[in-house]
Amino acid sequence: MLSVRLAGFHSVLPLSFAIAACTMPVASAQFEKAPGKSVIKSVAVTEGTNMAATVSPDGKTIVFDLQETLWSLPIGGGTAKRLTDPFLEPARPDWSPKGDLIAFQGYKGGQFHIWVMKPDGTGVRQLTNGHGDDREPRVSPDGTKVAFASDRAMKGNYDIWVVDIASGALTQKTSTEKEEYEPTWAPDGQSIAFVSGVGIARGHGASVSGVDIESVNASGAIKQVYSLPKADGGAEAAAPHIESPSFSPDGKLAFTLVGAGKSELVVDGKKVGEAEDVFPFYVSWLPGGKALYTGDGKILVTDLTADKSTSIPFSANFDINRPGYRHRIYDFDSTAPKQVRGILHPQLSPDGKQVLFEALNQLWLMPLGGKPEAITSDTYYKQDASFSPDGKSIVFSTDADGFESLHIMDLSTKRVRRVTHSTGDAAEVSAKWSPDGKSIAFLDQESATFVADVATGDTKEVLKEFFYPSEPSWSPDSKTLTMAVLKPFNMRFREGLSEILTLDLATGKYVLTPAAPDNTILTRGLNGPTFSPDGKQIVFVMDDFLWTMPVDEKGIPSGSAVQLNHENSDSPTWSGDSKTILYLSNTKLHTIAARPGAVPTAVPVDLTYQRKLPTSKVVIYAGTFWNGLGAETTKDVDITVVKNRIVSINPHSANAAKVAGIDKYIDAHDKTVMPGLWESHNHMYGAIQEAGDAGGRLWLAYGFTTLQSQGDEGYLQEEIKESFAADARVGPRYFASAEIFDGERIFYPTNRAIHGDAQIQREFERAQSLEVDNYKTYVRLPHEQQAKFVDLAHNKAGVWIASHYGLPGLTYGMDAMSHVSATSRWGYAYTRSLSGVTYGDVRTLFPAADMAMISTAFASTSLYSLDPTIADDPRLQALDQPWALKALKTTRDRMVKTSPTVNSEALKREDETLIALMKAGGKIMAGIDSFSPGLMIPLEMGIRAEAVNGMKPWQALQTATIIPARAFGYGKDLGSLEVGKIADLDIVDGNPLGNINDMTKIAGVMVNGRYYTQAELQAPFKKN
Repeated sequence: MLSVRLAGFHSVLPLSFAIAACTMPVASAQFEKAPGKSVIKSVAVTEGTNMAATVSPDGKTIVFDLQETLWSLPIGGGTAKRLTDPFLEPARPDWSPKGDLIAFQGYKGGQFHIWVMKPDGTGVRQLTNGHGDDREPRVSPDGTKVAFASDRAMKGNYDIWVVDIASGALTQKTSTEKEEYEPTWAPDGQSIAFVSGVGIARGHGASVSGVDIESVNASGAIKQVYSLPKADGGAEAAAPHIESPSFSPDGKLAFTLVGAGKSELVVDGKKVGEAEDVFPFYVSWLPGGKALYTGDGKILVTDLTADKSTSIPFSANFDINRPGYRHRIYDFDSTAPKQVRGILHPQLSPDGKQVLFEALNQLWLMPLGGKPEAITSDTYYKQDASFSPDGKSIVFSTDADGFESLHIMDLSTKRVRRVTHSTGDAAEVSAKWSPDGKSIAFLDQESATFVADVATGDTKEVLKEFFYPSEPSWSPDSKTLTMAVLKPFNMRFREGLSEILTLDLATGKYVLTPAAPDNTILTRGLNGPTFSPDGKQIVFVMDDFLWTMPVDEKGIPSGSAVQLNHENSDSPTWSGDSKTILYLSNTKLHTIAARPGAVPTAVPVDLTYQRKLPTSKVVIYAGTFWNGLGAETTKDVDITVVKNRIVSINPHSANAAKVAGIDKYIDAHDKTVMPGLWESHNHMYGAIQEAGDAGGRLWLAYGFTTLQSQGDEGYLQEEIKESFAADARVGPRYFASAEIFDGERIFYPTNRAIHGDAQIQREFERAQSLEVDNYKTYVRLPHEQQAKFVDLAHNKAGVWIASHYGLPGLTYGMDAMSHVSATSRWGYAYTRSLSGVTYGDVRTLFPAADMAMISTAFASTSLYSLDPTIADDPRLQALDQPWALKALKTTRDRMVKTSPTVNSEALKREDETLIALMKAGGKIMAGIDSFSPGLMIPLEMGIRAEAVNGMKPWQALQTATIIPARAFGYGKDLGSLEVGKIADLDIVDGNPLGNINDMTKIAGVMVNGRYYTQAELQAPFKKN
């Protein structure tokens, strides 16, 4: 059982269930003999990021939230006393006017609820429960009730509610369609004011305008209290908005005004105080009308009469206990045959005699009980193959024409033809042939659904964009489509559940049906819902298992889901007689009868691959050589590579090209040779499903030789790894992550909603079967469950794990935070303010704990204004998708036109944080975090920005070379150019260590000892 010391609290995590039951180590895995470095220390911090504070009615004591823990502090300052356990996940404390208790929101258990405790931290009690989120508590002036915001009505928005502290009785105070949140009581207790806003869809999520304050009285009447003046509408940043309104005892309205890269305290319509970065929480009021609030990393008090501010000093101690662990050893050199695990999209033929699937960059047909046969042999990317109703043809997507488009193959002749008339303005993926044979349904890169006429190639959009739906499935009469789509709980926060959409093609109307109460289809992709051929039911995956659900004559679910099996399940498809389901379970194909209690049957797949290493001896003459280990470069060096490793690095010899046994001599006498670059926060190999084979080539064309996944569909990632190892696809080295582990509410299609300890065990077994290289936990997974994944990742799998959060994971062993800050369950981060600033807590704790941070410089596109030509690069013209290149140029043009100072300032502030962490010994890695093609452009701009904003060029380059290699556990083989290491290197025109902008000038790239020129990378797509 794991025992973790959590900064003053001793919490014993019940992990023996997983350690005892999860006996699936990675096949033939080896581990380092000695564990890595342990970090055990106590660290004091004197500043906080996004703290929230409340003061006792007598004005003598402060309780404040610092890094998800509540602390007590005398009003005069001093050493803070910890009050709560981090796994309670408390936030936004509010002291009762009676002085007897403090209300707060807590996330323990996986939903936000309202809790209370005594001022000394004892008597912790939960007031609300259920599947709704209850947030932002405010105690009434008489101390008997708590107002809060909640989506518990399950109607798609937040309302204002009140809970009675003594009885727990709930009263709903508002019920409009607006988002109503952050309530605050009027001084007389007769009404509640709150922020009111309209939800706005924004690409990968939503937001709320938040420009109005309204109030509701005891009778339910709502009136306007305040409205922000209309913004003048800059194209660059979101309009200003209101956070956390409150009233002074004499009725003055106070709130935090956030926008345009700053955050200010407004009282009675005027900016008060000297703080430029006020945190977005309620003001507390001291005797004499002084305002106590937080900002600029401090607890502040402002005398409104004199408009003078003082800070209250504090020191808070964090205990760090990060045990070292034995890393799994990665084998880069073995050429022994291995069983293929990356089987994608398996499905039975209509007659049930064959299985069609994707693996090793090809399409395969396998007779049941027989050996697979490849039915394609080119280097282009093939995906989403689907049988015609008669089983004589298949439809699939390929980028053979330079973009992903639909093609039909006649299985008897192997002849292939295009289906639609696309010219690359959109991708065509997730194809499904209609039962009547006349149509093919598919998705584009924006997740809109289309139907193509097989005979004419004409296409018609039938459903507007949903966020990453599953592949469509046809009803037997070809009149209805079903798929899994995201249904958000509200517009304030983007998460929701994956529900079943049933679309009537004749009317365009659709119905959404939950898979089960408070549950979600797992995941949106290839896991259903899928109609049975007889049209009586659908199959899908939920809680890792197969479920069926009856449907009516219109294809709409008409009953409860029925569980079919008790093992990990993925990619279910039906036999033609609707009696059998084929699916994947922990990388093995199984079939099962479509009835409860049936026993699965294994379907062997006799398909292996071998790692293909170069056999050549290559000598590279480097005019300038940077090994990646420091600031120094060396002139005139010969690098000898045999197979995939560097065997010597010597001063240049005039006879180097004439040495016997050399297969290739590369003359880079006027160039710089440096380590290949890393992308440390990758998704989908740079959108391989939309970018195809060209996507991997584009990464190499810009010098990126390693992509480190931070979460994608598991079988897709394994196919990428195996295709790279087998030299079946050109692209960077790829390290695969487990699919992202999330809470009950999810957002991204591949996130796995965790519903308890038994599922944690199953997910671990699934990840082990896929031989993943790292784990990632996500926004809604409670910290208590995140700690269990940390234990399994380290002590059973020997792999690295990251999170969207800093603390408390920092204290017990989480390896990294996958951003400086990003989406969080609170709507703000504890690692960066809404103005983009970090403070002493973050800048002290991360280096002290040796916890890495991945920089995902979302604002790096502001650098387009400094280098507009970067979007016109011939590499992009040859290898980027037409629609993606158009979007990139649109962004470039907008940035050049607007000269985006707010984004530039945001980027500068992020880099200030990175530089501060680096100076303190922290580990910084460069990443981009997106699903779109062409991501190396903003990523390279982010690395360049690090140098522009204060790093030395060699330091910026190390964030994409040796630092990630060491942090991820591959430093013995990758990340620098040393004898014995893997030959991943870039040959650059110019010298990036003198001019960071030269890093884009890649003349050639070597990955795993295999060398590519720009011409070779672009050759398959030059005709396009």
